[in-house]
Amino acid sequence: MLYEVEQLSQNLIKEAIVNQASDLHVIPTSQGYLVQMRIHGQIKSVKRLPSKQAERLISHLKYQSGMDIGERRKSQSSMLPFVEQNHKYTLRLSTLPATPSESLAIRISKQNSSTMIQNLPLLPKQLPSLFQALHYTYGLLLITGPTGSGKTTTLYSLLNEFISKKNRRVISIEDPIEQSIEQAVQIQINEKAGITFESGLHSILRHDPDVIVIGEIRDKQTAKLALRSALTGHYVLGTLHTHDCYSAIIRLLDFGLTRAELAEATRMIMTQRLFLPTCRYCERERAQECSHFLYRGRKAVYETLFAERLRETILNQEVPYRKLRNEVRLAWSLGYLEEEEIERQGLW
Repeated sequence: MLYEVEQLSQNLIKEAIVNQASDLHVIPTSQGYLVQMRIHGQIKSVKRLPSKQAERLISHLKYQSGMDIGERRKSQSSMLPFVEQNHKYTLRLSTLPATPSESLAIRISKQNSSTMIQNLPLLPKQLPSLFQALHYTYGLLLITGPTGSGKTTTLYSLLNEFISKKNRRVISIEDPIEQSIEQAVQIQINEKAGITFESGLHSILRHDPDVIVIGEIRDKQTAKLALRSALTGHYVLGTLHTHDCYSAIIRLLDFGLTRAELAEATRMIMTQRLFLPTCRYCERERAQECSHFLYRGRKAVYETLFAERLRETILNQEVPYRKLRNEVRLAWSLGYLEEEEIERQGLW
């Protein structure tokens, strides 16, 4: 029986990897459990499992990742390494005490799979804005967007450029560390050991960093430390869960920062979404077998604010700039995106 459940877990994870799924879900229903995968941003139901089999599967994965298998009344999270065809992956497991039973979600991240900056954007004209982020030596850069919008991919791509081409010393504090970055010092949040974003940032500042990375700015203390670090000559990169660039400014103001402080410290804010492009060669949407590498997988569309327009926007002046919706509609007018794909993200 142990072999069966282990084989089931291996097969499900391998199937998710083959299908380029970012997430795997095992969800309780009134008729057993439903297994779903998020593939290119869309949820796909792949199979049903009997309740007993699914519960054994969840218990097995909780045990493998070091969770308390007897605790079903509280949510838990943990990490698990996985290797498939010589490629290393990190599985981030999260459980919830759902009704009628426990639910499991697995985020799948490929290690050492940093995307080159020039391969990130759907619109080539947005490349100069991304490269602009590499020219700053101090200040605050924010990458924003909802969960699954590709913030971490953009962040890690920038970090690899800083290390390989700019010879900068990079130190990050993350929860969790989703990819290992060669030559970067990466700190994992561990609240039980007293390592929080706040305490970690204090320690990083004494470690001679050129670039400080904050996996996510979640609270007032972290926001104020990030700002202080940016104002004292460090280049600070962080992510925020906000809808657009202006929402990021409002969020930081809610954390107690002032407009004057933000205008002085912030160098760039970028917001992004991931879209499945239409291949202009095949004239087919989302063709998995397409031989044109540029059009495989999802691509990012960005909204960026920097230089004088950023400063004026922070100071609450009426400044016109190209918002994410404008960029997405441009991509549609050029034939890169289908209307359905834009509507799915509420940006039509």
